[in-house]
Amino acid sequence: MTDEELAAVQARILAETARIVAAEGYAALSMRKLAEGLNLTAGALYRYFPTKQHLMIAYCSGAIDRLNARSQTINAKPLPSIDILRELLLSYGEFALEDQDRFRLIFLDIEISRQVELCRTTENLKGYELVKARMASAMEEGSIRHMDPAQATHLLWGAVHGAVVLLLSVTEIDLGDPHTLIQQSIDMALRGLAPESVQAERIRTQAA
Repeated sequence: MTDEELAAVQARILAETARIVAAEGYAALSMRKLAEGLNLTAGALYRYFPTKQHLMIAYCSGAIDRLNARSQTINAKPLPSIDILRELLLSYGEFALEDQDRFRLIFLDIEISRQVELCRTTENLKGYELVKARMASAMEEGSIRHMDPAQATHLLWGAVHGAVVLLLSVTEIDLGDPHTLIQQSIDMALRGLAPESVQAERIRTQAA
């Protein structure tokens, strides 16, 4: 097979993987079921993905690649770092809402996360490195208080991740518009990371 033909077959296999996971959940996915859905023999399927772990790594890596591509596009915009930070975290939240099945597998399901940990290496999580670098730049620009950029990144990421987990796991409470909740979580975290002088000025303005 040519590289193009191989890529086309692999894309078809991953599309069927996504269909089964979305319709029936990860527990319903098996190499035999996948082969049947594709009208392939199990032996033919194993030529493309030797194990289910290889299949899941490819399935989840596709989502990581898409998220990284979005992050690179945002990072290239000629905007202040504080605005880039906001857009990067919004992109993460939007990814979670748009691709809930893979988000759960990569970030929430502990058992599956161990199986696909190869797709969560530092090299692949480039978006995280972009946020951390932009955090350091925002500190230099005076829009974020000076502290360890990694710690500040974790606080900001934690805010949006927490909002996303609420949206994906709590169905008994009306949390309002998902995008609004994510936006407000990011804005609140950024206000908390602002320099003390900015916070003091904000309080004086509100008091007036």
